[in-house]
Order: sequence, then C-alpha cells, then structure tokens
Amino acid sequence: MKTKHIIIFFSVLAFVSCTGKKENYFSSFRKNIDLQGEITNLEIPFSAGYLFLYDSLIIVTNTLGKIRYIHLFNRKDFKYLTSSGVIGRGPGEIINPFFAILDNNMGVIWCMDHGRRKILRFPIDSIMNNTDFLPSYGLPVPARKHIIIHYEPYNDELFSFYDDDPDILISFFNQKGEILDSLQIVNKIEKHIQSDPASSQNIVSYHYTFHPLKNKIAIAFRFSDILAIVDNKGNIINFIQGPNIINQTPSYTDPDLILTYFDMFSDENNIYCLYNGEKKQIVDTNGNPIHTFPKKLHVFDWKGKPVALINFEFSVTSLVIDRQYKRIITFSPEVGDIVCYELPF
Repeated sequence: MKTKHIIIFFSVLAFVSCTGKKENYFSSFRKNIDLQGEITNLEIPFSAGYLFLYDSLIIVTNTLGKIRYIHLFNRKDFKYLTSSGVIGRGPGEIINPFFAILDNNMGVIWCMDHGRRKILRFPIDSIMNNTDFLPSYGLPVPARKHIIIHYEPYNDELFSFYDDDPDILISFFNQKGEILDSLQIVNKIEKHIQSDPASSQNIVSYHYTFHPLKNKIAIAFRFSDILAIVDNKGNIINFIQGPNIINQTPSYTDPDLILTYFDMFSDENNIYCLYNGEKKQIVDTNGNPIHTFPKKLHVFDWKGKPVALINFEFSVTSLVIDRQYKRIITFSPEVGDIVCYELPF
C-alpha cells in the first residue's frame, strides 16, 4: 500500500508540473467550525435517506427497507405530509429502485428502476394531490455494459451521468435514452493519477457537480483528497489537494482503503464536499465490522480555495443548505433521523 502511495504521489506531482500550475496543496482551512446538532424526531424513522429542498418541502428519497421510496415533509417544522414511489411489481410500482433525484426546475422526482430499465417520473404536484399516485411515464435507461451509478438532470432535455469509460469524465443522455457522444466531457484528470483499471470499472472513483451557470465542473475523488475544477471541455482550471496527502488505487479488496470524499454539491459561490477520511470499515471491541460515514464538510470556493471545515456532531450521508431558515439539514445514519445545525456562514 505504501509503495502505491509513493507512485501515485509522484504521479500527482508530474500532473501539477505538466499543467504548468504550482503545487497546490493545503493542510488547513481558513475556518474550523464545530457544530452541535438538533435531532428532529421524524414521524417516520429511516435507516437511510437522501435529502432535497423544493419550495416549502423537504424531500427524503432512497429510503431503504420501506414500502415507499419518496417522502415529503414540511420544510419549516418537518411535519410529515405524504409518501410515494410504491415498491412492487404492479403497474407504476418500482421493482428495483436505485437512485431517486430531484429536478428542481421541472418540479419532478426521477427514480431509476433497474427492474424495469426505466427512470420513472414523479411530478411533485401529483404526489401532493394524490396519495395513491403511480407514474405512467418513464424514460429508458441508456444501454451500458455496467449500470449507471450516478446521474442527475442537466437541463429540461438532458441528464448527465458518470461514465465508466476512463477516457470520459461525464456523459449525457436525452429523454429517449440516447447517449450524446458529441457532448461528452473528456477526462483530462484521472490519467494523471494512478488507478487500477480492473477495479475502477465497477467503482465510481469520483463525484462531480456543475456550477449553476454550467461553465465549470468540480470533481472530488472518493479515494484521494483531491478536488479539481474543469471547464465544460474537461480542461483543468484548478487542482487542489489536502488537508492530507491521500492517493489510493480504487480497489475494494484493499482492507486499508480510506474513503475520502463521500458526496458533493454546489451553489454559485461554493463547493460543498462531505469528507470521511477513515477506512471504509472498522471493527468494534467485539470484532464486528462497522461502516464509517463522514462527519466533516469541506467548503471551497470556485477558485479552489479552501474556505471552511465544518465538523458535525453526528455522521452525515446527505445534506442540504437551507438559507431561508439559516440551517444545514442533514440525514444521519447514526441516529436514523434528520439532524439540523445552525448555518455558520
């Protein structure tokens, strides 16, 4: 493992050199903020969940082990409103739910159903007006050798997705399920970082988020504490690593594999990255395995400068920033509930 780290470290140095940029490493953030959380005690307990904000609603999706997959709550007081996305094999039901995401512009929740090879459409107005709503419309999932792990709405016509082709950073498909090769963003980052082609085909090795103007993209690696900012042609604008020098081959067979960036999102000013920094699995005093989840949020600006390190009281797998009520809303698997923190900036 140490040998791999040395090889990858010099690969990164070569990368910085060949791009003509100075070595852009950092060891600390300008601000280090500790936050105390308030557990909301939702009417419905969840073991997992992904959060979205939409108007007066907070939406919880991807709730494993539930009869329904999508849940709506009042944004102000977290009062339960309704649920949708029935798991089953009947008409309009979800056979094998994967990732449900919010299309904020269209007011729609899209849910990928690998059982039907469709992305089902759940209009939020329909869910609110009909507790028994079942979708009658779905988009075909693009044909790929491997399943699509990460996808998100790009505009009213297109979705972006993580491409398992190592030469492509991000690809796009339309509502007919057609991949548009002409829009693919070439990967000019990962070829400078040591990787294991055999394992990376089945492992998402990075996350991405678009600037709201769609002119820049931030890339955060899952097994290295590296953040890159590129333009929509894949050209590298900035590259930053820290606060540790972690560079690893993405192989889940490695028991010492450290998970770095867990998830990310952005707004017009900042990039927000959930950061783990621990082994993917540790053991308790009885030798039982425990999966680790992040308690840190790294905040950068769109120039790649580290702005703040936020330390949460409880572990986090998903979060949204609610500026209306000046808080950070998180889902914590540690307590199986939504936990709120005062927004510090």
